[in-house]
Amino acid sequence: MSSIIENGMYVSLKKEWYAVIESDIHLFRTNVKAKDNKYEFTINKFLNNVFLNMYDGRKPLDSAKRTRNIGAKSFNIKINNEIKEKLKKAGFGEDDFISDISAYYMQFIEEYCKLPLNEREKVFYKQTISELNDAIELKYNLKIEKNNLYNGYIFPYKIKQSDENNSLYITGFRLSKEYVYRGTICIPIRKICNIERVKKITHETQIKFSNYSKIQSYKDMQEYIENRFVTDGILYLSDILRDVTVKLSDKGIENLYSRTQYRPRNISFDEQDEHIIHFKATLLQTFMYFFKFGSDAQILEPQKYREHFFNQYEKAFKLYSQNI
Repeated sequence: MSSIIENGMYVSLKKEWYAVIESDIHLFRTNVKAKDNKYEFTINKFLNNVFLNMYDGRKPLDSAKRTRNIGAKSFNIKINNEIKEKLKKAGFGEDDFISDISAYYMQFIEEYCKLPLNEREKVFYKQTISELNDAIELKYNLKIEKNNLYNGYIFPYKIKQSDENNSLYITGFRLSKEYVYRGTICIPIRKICNIERVKKITHETQIKFSNYSKIQSYKDMQEYIENRFVTDGILYLSDILRDVTVKLSDKGIENLYSRTQYRPRNISFDEQDEHIIHFKATLLQTFMYFFKFGSDAQILEPQKYREHFFNQYEKAFKLYSQNI
């Protein structure tokens, strides 16, 4: 098996499996910074990581039951010592054929490729999820290093899957340096490069609350975040909800009923004008849902949201008008 570590082994990926791997390499990042400022795995490291996270100790199939995975893409994969130890536990020795080891390796890769995206994300970030769950259980405040170079602090609460995009997020609370409650927050699992435990917190006694806040206990914090899970979803926890007013055209009202992704959940129609709607939402949710309406939706309030839409439409106009 030492020859595999030195020289590698060839594996073949069917077109559909290669498409899945190629897509996931772009979606799932690592903390290794590439020269082009992107955080991406090589296909070798990506497949090895998938194998290690999918490996469950099963024994190899009988030779007669094995099938060759013939496809358009072939790669020379070099395994590391951690994978070598897994292969030994599975029963492989130095005298086994490389083709048998490759077939065993590819069993786990193909099983991964057959999973839906949200399940592949759970597999790929298995160690990160385990580390976060430990921090939740032990009540640690965390410093999170993200692959967009921005760091964040979070007192973790739950790992949740967003209904809108099926991605995984660590949800929790923002605390000041003095451990004063500052609101809710969510961080995409796939953006996390490193997790640092800052301090273990006895939340019943160490978290403090502003005199002006409606939240005055950890129980209040839990009730508030659970309510936001229901009322506006996981994606928008990092911002506050504001009262929003939007004026729709006839086409905009049709869109309101036909486009469900990112749609605010608490929409009500104005009693005086059936083309005006009211709801509570963050800027992110309002933008993600209504920007694609174009001229069929006009943001009336708040002014901050209105200005954001204006600026983004102006940028788009300048871009498209350059070549007209």
